[in-house]
Amino acid sequence: MGKRLQRIGEIMFKLKWWSVAFWAVVIMVLGFITIHIGPKTSSSLSIPGTKAQQSLDRFKELFPSTGAQSSKVVVAAPDGKKINEYKSQITSLTQDISKVSEVSAAISPFDNPSAISKDGTIAFITVQLKPKNEVVSEDTIQEVDSLMQSHRTDGLTIEAGGDLVKKGVGEILGIGEIAGVVIALLVLLITLGSLIAAGMPIITSLVGVGVSMTALFSLSHMIELNNTAPVLAVMLGLAVGIDYSLFIINRYRTYVREGYELQDAAGRAIATAGNAVIFAAATVVVALVSLSVVQIPFMTVMGLAAAGAVAIAALVALTLVPALLGITKLWIFGRKTRKKIREIEASHTIHEQEVNQNTLWSKWGRGLIKGRWPILIVALAVIAVLALPFSKLQLGLPTDETAAPNSSARQAYDLLAKG
Repeated sequence: MGKRLQRIGEIMFKLKWWSVAFWAVVIMVLGFITIHIGPKTSSSLSIPGTKAQQSLDRFKELFPSTGAQSSKVVVAAPDGKKINEYKSQITSLTQDISKVSEVSAAISPFDNPSAISKDGTIAFITVQLKPKNEVVSEDTIQEVDSLMQSHRTDGLTIEAGGDLVKKGVGEILGIGEIAGVVIALLVLLITLGSLIAAGMPIITSLVGVGVSMTALFSLSHMIELNNTAPVLAVMLGLAVGIDYSLFIINRYRTYVREGYELQDAAGRAIATAGNAVIFAAATVVVALVSLSVVQIPFMTVMGLAAAGAVAIAALVALTLVPALLGITKLWIFGRKTRKKIREIEASHTIHEQEVNQNTLWSKWGRGLIKGRWPILIVALAVIAVLALPFSKLQLGLPTDETAAPNSSARQAYDLLAKG
């Protein structure tokens, strides 16, 4: 394995531009496919074998023209007024919604008294849905939203929940992911002392995420892709992509400082650190693929999508990193280090590096070993304290209650709870 990986590293180092071109073409082709067909995601959380799923399936059998999906359009009167004062407005909204494509029925709260709160300030319109492709189309959601907007007059609050809320892919690279990448870049810059060295793991991780996401969206019309799967894949892809690249880059820097020729150093780095990357990636992939054992479709897709992102991140690290090393060469080091390396190259000798015993990390390591038992006890105590809330952990699937506070779904839920 080591010799084969070393050969791969040396070839990628030598054929650097071919490697870069290959990954660029892969991203462009997959990106074109994704843009052409468009990503398709689902908010369905079906769990075969459960009583709830059996009820929904049975409902579809008995009432095929109605559809098993439903939603509520919640209306709330302003302070000091009652719902009855807006009867004509709400009735008109109900009739307009019933005419929307994929809506099989809309029931006014005035035809269903139980849909009006006891104080008469909050009510809801029951909307029965029968989407063409199991998922309510964006056109239907937008049309209902437009109707709601046009009827929000005289202080009347109107919000929708359930299946009438767009539940597509969220922010793939949101503020959290962007902040994480920036922090990682700063830490790498401080640790490695070179902007090029710090930026390389970021670049390769983004390439891996780009390939995995475009590949995932390209397959979204052939598999039912849950809208949370891409987010999980991005998170793991970024994390392992940075780690795997950093393993190889750090090992390469060590070999070069010892006096090895650059191409040889790249090959040795792939043979050693690359071997660790393969083992680490295989472990994570097996763990994620194991989610399919529980036989819950959306969890299976999440696990496979994340496993694919990890596998691609490892493949990018093993092929693109040595290519980038071939392009940057000694520029991956700081100015002073480059000068020392050229002096070592001139002497044509190999000097295995010695560990500096006076660094902060060396002293920290010796301190941990010296006080191992007290530190172990304190660490276990901290873990026990952190684990205390686990006894009150409540498990469940995401609903409108867990939606963002400013979303229509959450506001509709809060109004229903209040009424």
